[in-house]
Amino acid sequence: MPERNVVSWSCMMDGYLRCGDCKEALALFREMQKLDGRDVRSNEFTMSVVLSACGQLSALEHGKWAHAYVDKCGLEVDVILGTSLIDMYAKCGSIERARWVFNILGPNKDVMAWSAMI
Repeated sequence: MPERNVVSWSCMMDGYLRCGDCKEALALFREMQKLDGRDVRSNEFTMSVVLSACGQLSALEHGKWAHAYVDKCGLEVDVILGTSLIDMYAKCGSIERARWVFNILGPNKDVMAWSAMI
């Protein structure tokens, strides 16, 4: 593909994730990061995929890093990204952090956020 954008990168990562190859999804994210700021900038969907991969791998340290990256990039932690954070923290065994994210969503929680926390 001669020109790649955040959508093409994110779709490839999501494809790897759906096939169960979480490590390859994260490797692709690292490759995309080398371009960050020049041609491609991560968005909420990209980070949801990354967080899901971290959760499936039970990679808490990587997940914490991804959470910090979300904050650094100034991405809005809406209900979708918040649910991804809750899911990742819960799957990695950090229920306290999952609950903290759940609480910061305030009244904006949907059934997915509630289900992830439960």
